[in-house]
Amino acid sequence: MSIIILPIWIIFTFVSEHLFEENTQNLSHQEQLLSDNWNYTYLSINFELIKEQVYGDTDEIFLGRIWDVDVDSDGRVYIADGGNVTIQVFNSDGSYFTSFVQQGRGPGEFLNVTHHTQIKILSDKIYVTGTEWMFTDKVQVFNLRDYSLSDEIMLNESEKMTFNADLENYSPKNIYPLENEQMLVSYEHIRSPEYLERDENSILYYLHDQNGSIITGPVLKQKDRTYLYQVYEGKGYNYYAFPFFGKSIITTSKDGLVYTAYSDEFNISEQNRNGEILRNIEYPFQNLPLTKRELIRIYENIDMSRMDFNEGDDTALQMIREADNLPQAWPALNNLLIDDENRLWVSTVVGNFDIYKWWVLEQTGEVIAKFEWPRDKPIEVIRNGFMYTQETNEETDLQQVVRYRIEFEEV
Repeated sequence: MSIIILPIWIIFTFVSEHLFEENTQNLSHQEQLLSDNWNYTYLSINFELIKEQVYGDTDEIFLGRIWDVDVDSDGRVYIADGGNVTIQVFNSDGSYFTSFVQQGRGPGEFLNVTHHTQIKILSDKIYVTGTEWMFTDKVQVFNLRDYSLSDEIMLNESEKMTFNADLENYSPKNIYPLENEQMLVSYEHIRSPEYLERDENSILYYLHDQNGSIITGPVLKQKDRTYLYQVYEGKGYNYYAFPFFGKSIITTSKDGLVYTAYSDEFNISEQNRNGEILRNIEYPFQNLPLTKRELIRIYENIDMSRMDFNEGDDTALQMIREADNLPQAWPALNNLLIDDENRLWVSTVVGNFDIYKWWVLEQTGEVIAKFEWPRDKPIEVIRNGFMYTQETNEETDLQQVVRYRIEFEEV
């Protein structure tokens, strides 16, 4: 079943002009960005975000690099700390509670905590994945009650070829725990110039059981990202997925539903764990136009030296100048989250590149709020009536998690 929802048509220009009734009350946009509280009106709904709590450095702990965040039903905040290679736990009131796991190769230990690391709290368990490096074959499961190691699930690499020969050169990347102790696992192809040259590549999703064995699949296929790359004779190759290319997005709900989208358009698919499409939620959206000249101008002012140790920070510009497959428009979507009331939170790309415009949708697809939010304060979790963001303290330049109370009110 497909749901096509056609509200007031929305057109975005490069200066992010709005042709629908939506405004920020009492504060100018610049003042809003500097405020602790955020107030918006969309149609007949007043939507307010009120800053309440900060989770960061305390007398007991110096927080390192924040890579992932989750929150339990009691409001405790769990932070994947890359600097200390552990999971830091804070009480709801912002006080430090404990940490669990230490760096190492033994049971319940982490080798790394990086941007691939994910924390997922489901029922009475904490699932931690992506602690090896880029690809992962292990799920560590901890008891939410006392943080003891409950299980260590190894994905059986040797059985993947027996199950499906198409999985040659594919490895598990992201793991999404589901109810009934099943897991949805994405498999991505090892990057190579030959793979990157293909017209279209796919991310494959397989359903695994609590022992790590494949049950069925692929239950879902998503389009892999488009990469620009350079080959250096005798040195290897360098590739990068620039944000102006589209990407596949996925999130799962607490009741096991899977929501997917491709960022080029506002079209969200709701599926069950077996890949059966239950419905689509679509909105008309006018993507911002894009030219090579604009991209060159943008990347002339961005430090991309981290991309390449061979050629320096000109690599990004070289790739863009030489590319013949650049898109003609920016993506429509950036991210998709789901809260514990099964509301969808969708960030869209608008002309002001300091912000994303977020849409809040009921599970039916009805839009109940829209608001602008700074890109440099990414929204991590929405739970228990609160929104949790990752921010940088302007005075100390240290990372922290910030909690905002969410209030909806009809006006």
